[in-house]
Amino acid sequence: MKRPFRPAIWLIALGASHIFSGSYAGAGVILSSEDERAYLEAHDSWQRMADVNAEVGLPPFGGEPKPEEFVGFSATQQAEAESAAAAAKAAEARWQQKIKDARPMLRDLVRPGMATSGDYRTAVARQEKERLLSLADERWAKRDEVERRLDEMADRLGVARKTPIGKDRHAVLAGEMNGEPVWIVSQNQIAAASISADELWPTNMTPWPSASTGLGLTGTNVVLGMWEVDGAVRESHLEFQGRVVQMDQNATNPIPLNYHATGVAGTLAAGGASYFGSYYGYAMRGVAYQANVDAFDIKNLSSELADAAAGTTNEPGLRLSNHSWSLANGWRLQDEPVSNAWVWRGLYGFAEDPKFGAYTPSFDDGKGCEDIDEFLHANATRHLLVYSAGNDRLSGPGIATNYYMKSGTNWVHITNPPANERDWRNGDGDTYGFDTMAAPGTAKNVLTVGSVLDVYHIIDSYAHLGYSTNSPMALSGFSACGPTDDGRIKPDVVAVGERHPELRPFNLVTPDSDSDSDWQYQQGTSFAAPGVTAGLALPLQRRGQLFPSLSAEVDDYRGSTLKALAIHTADDLWNPGPDYLTGWGLFNCVSAVGQIELDGNDGRGAHIKEIDLAVGETNSWLVALDGTPFKLTGVWSDPPGVPSTNVTVDPTVPMLVHNIDLRVEAEDGSQTFLPWVLNPDLSNKTEAARATAATTGYDDRNNIEQVVIIAPAAETYRIVVVHSGGLPGGPTPTNQWVSLLTSGDTPLPPKITHIERSLSTNQFLVEFECGPGEYLHLETTTNLLAEGSWESAGTLVAEAWSNAVLPEYDADVRFWRLRRETGGQP
Repeated sequence: MKRPFRPAIWLIALGASHIFSGSYAGAGVILSSEDERAYLEAHDSWQRMADVNAEVGLPPFGGEPKPEEFVGFSATQQAEAESAAAAAKAAEARWQQKIKDARPMLRDLVRPGMATSGDYRTAVARQEKERLLSLADERWAKRDEVERRLDEMADRLGVARKTPIGKDRHAVLAGEMNGEPVWIVSQNQIAAASISADELWPTNMTPWPSASTGLGLTGTNVVLGMWEVDGAVRESHLEFQGRVVQMDQNATNPIPLNYHATGVAGTLAAGGASYFGSYYGYAMRGVAYQANVDAFDIKNLSSELADAAAGTTNEPGLRLSNHSWSLANGWRLQDEPVSNAWVWRGLYGFAEDPKFGAYTPSFDDGKGCEDIDEFLHANATRHLLVYSAGNDRLSGPGIATNYYMKSGTNWVHITNPPANERDWRNGDGDTYGFDTMAAPGTAKNVLTVGSVLDVYHIIDSYAHLGYSTNSPMALSGFSACGPTDDGRIKPDVVAVGERHPELRPFNLVTPDSDSDSDWQYQQGTSFAAPGVTAGLALPLQRRGQLFPSLSAEVDDYRGSTLKALAIHTADDLWNPGPDYLTGWGLFNCVSAVGQIELDGNDGRGAHIKEIDLAVGETNSWLVALDGTPFKLTGVWSDPPGVPSTNVTVDPTVPMLVHNIDLRVEAEDGSQTFLPWVLNPDLSNKTEAARATAATTGYDDRNNIEQVVIIAPAAETYRIVVVHSGGLPGGPTPTNQWVSLLTSGDTPLPPKITHIERSLSTNQFLVEFECGPGEYLHLETTTNLLAEGSWESAGTLVAEAWSNAVLPEYDADVRFWRLRRETGGQP
């Protein structure tokens, strides 16, 4: 009974098993439902093709699929799929890790047609502009309060806010030190020729032989600013032709016309309308003789300067302004209160005026060094203030003599003073007159200009204006010198502010304020400084010609870059390197324009760089030198120093906050070249030490460093820039933008080092090496043989030697290349 029943149970169980697992049995082969499905699909496909072939008399294509061929087929497929998924997951993980590793090198790619650039530098520029606009609003809101505090100070000190010191000259109350008032006082064609600006003008613009670059630069479309102590510019003078505007002159704020203001404006931009004969030519022509000038009285400097730099008065904002004024220091021979009176303008309780070389603290009206450095570092980052160095070097009676000084509003006549009452001649020592710099020209972030006599050189027994190695250089006897109290190098550069008696019998010719055609002779650092201010307008004009599509808000140079341009291209005078008499040398307008053209030819950012450094960060890159002299100059707008609240003579506490270090190394490390350094001899203040030629070493005083290699071997060198942090006991350091200029080098071409495509997206990772601060175009093609097939993938800025970018394209195979943005190219 049981035997026939068991097969039935087995068959039912088998059937149940078949139904449950979806297996297929046939011809002794058992397939899973997945394998069966694959087999049936394959067999149906084969059968359809066999039927089609049979209709046309052809045999089937290939053998008929057999069930045994599909045993484990789905499992194999699943394993392969799982393996592929695992491989894809691993590949994606590797890609993400690659992106993570590349993250510090990734640069923002500005793709073609992007309406708004969201790259890092654009964001920084816009943040800086917003801070500047906010500061301008804040300063205007506080203007009445500042005026009230200055009025209260004047009342407390028993002085007037503005006091006469001679014909059409005044001293303006700036603040107080040690309970005493601190006063501010004031400090064309030939001047232009001495700094080689005439070589940039259109040809045949001078009555003397003048080399011409053929560039025809005149300052067109550049706006210069100027602030003056003594009064207003005569706008109607025929030399100005409507290009000079006294911005703060109106019915409710009448400002008297003044010769000094008019003369400074003329040095900047007089048109050269007045002809003085074949020998003198159009002697009043200013350096940038077609520039526009926005002139201001100094009374509201703080609010007006912020407003003008922000672009409220003139879009996109002033980039350069001239300031031919400073604190009144030490001795001066003047006609007030009597003719030829020696007047002591120093602090009463000091034999030596502590204001010389001083880094002045914040003043109510923003004229202190601390104020100005903060303004240029944190707010007006794309503005440069140019200051005259002062005219007080070696001034004084020399021996004890009767003199005058102010007490409140009254003059006090000091008679029969003891010999030790005063230092009877301004400056440390009687030969060079060191330590006579006038604040705020002692600020770190301004460009301070001293004065030299006319610069000329001899060719075939004839004098030609402009510098050459055989030029007889002479510093003006009055031109103030460094070092500053903390040992920094000042002035920064020099320019012509006085006639050379062997060349001409008259001083600088410039417009006067008495009539629309009047002129005057002038000299002083007051007239050397505007030559440099206007001289910097010409390289800006040339840059605009080479790169006409730049955004002023984002791409205009930082103030530190303009300062670096003046210093880097100056003609080194006397001993190699800087000195405390002429700073970094004679400003050379042609060389400054040449640096702009060098950067345009080799690629924007190749020779004029602006890089951002974090504390402790090192940025380095390679350049090729061919044996010609090489120069590297670094300048940064440093945060304000912290001056002592106690007034002392020559405090030596460093005012440097961010210690940026430069060096150049042979690529193999066999040689290291360090920047110039000077010995300020702050302890003994000897003239011999301060006059000693510069050596090289590490500099922890200046926010300017320069490395020079006179005769480098023809090989590859590494430039190294380090943010070494702050100085002991100083303010906490933060990030710092540094302007870096090079000449005598050939930048290495951008080199793509790695290309990889994401397996899951359309992204490509393109890694490359390039000098930091260089502006690049990324281009791509799928056809390497068709040159015209290259298309722009976007623009970017290299921020270090190693860089990466993530473009997105759908083609699996693409070729990539990088090129620098050169002048004249889109």
